[in-house]
Amino acid sequence: ESAEEYLKLFKQSELMTTIGRILAFIGGSFGAILLVFAALNDAILLHVKIGNFNLLWFVGITTVIYSAGKSMLPDPKVHARFTRNLVEETSLALTDLATHTHHYPENWKVRGYDDKTMSIVKSMFNNKANI
Repeated sequence: ESAEEYLKLFKQSELMTTIGRILAFIGGSFGAILLVFAALNDAILLHVKIGNFNLLWFVGITTVIYSAGKSMLPDPKVHARFTRNLVEETSLALTDLATHTHHYPENWKVRGYDDKTMSIVKSMFNNKANI
């Protein structure tokens, strides 16, 4: 748990965040348009077809696109838009991790922000999805 909190402090790539924002925008926009159609007349979703699929099928697809985009966005509680002292936060998270594991090498002290330290910790603790 402490290892996950430490690894969450490192941002994901900007490319993944941008793709997530684009997918959330597109899915949300088309979903809102289809919601307006449903508010006008709910029979529109069932009887209007584009290709071989009715609009209700497209509601499901836009929901999946929106959800996929939102899952790619970083957690706003951890990565707020304002600047914080991440050097201190990563060092404190690494110290908290060391209280559970009793493993705190000298080269980790006050170097929690370093990518080398992060990669070593990441290799020691598998993510829950990998287990």
